[in-house]
Amino acid sequence: MSNAERIIFWLAILFLLLSGCQKTTKIYIGAKADAGSVLSGEVLSVRDAVWQDLYVQLEYSFKRQGEKLLLEGTWGFADHPRMMFAKVKEFELKLFLLDQENRVLDYVTFSRSIGGYFHDRLAFKKELVLPKGAAASSIGYEGTLIGEKGELKSVWKLPRRSR
Repeated sequence: MSNAERIIFWLAILFLLLSGCQKTTKIYIGAKADAGSVLSGEVLSVRDAVWQDLYVQLEYSFKRQGEKLLLEGTWGFADHPRMMFAKVKEFELKLFLLDQENRVLDYVTFSRSIGGYFHDRLAFKKELVLPKGAAASSIGYEGTLIGEKGELKSVWKLPRRSR
């Protein structure tokens, strides 16, 4: 293979890798959050709040400074996954920024747990720029848990994407 062919080959590989990443980075933009998952309180300026569901317990606060939003707090797994599963393969917590119709304008992963046993609490701190038109927010997650016999279980709480 000549140098020119090698360069073309590696450029093609790079293009495919970048294309694949680009398609998956903002997959939930435009998705609709269920009304029950929209965080209560004053829009994007909540201080010292708690959010919980079957899999996650989250204590958090928002601090808004102009166009920036600081999200910080701690989280842990709820009792259900601790009793039903042995380990965590991967787990991501996400903050979805919503418009007035609860459609996703932008989102960010603010904490991860990769491999190992269930931890007690993890701290997180994430600063982001608010998109124009942000009126509400929603917490979501997706992950894979491992049972006692090695079986995998996917769990998620995410806005619904249109098909």
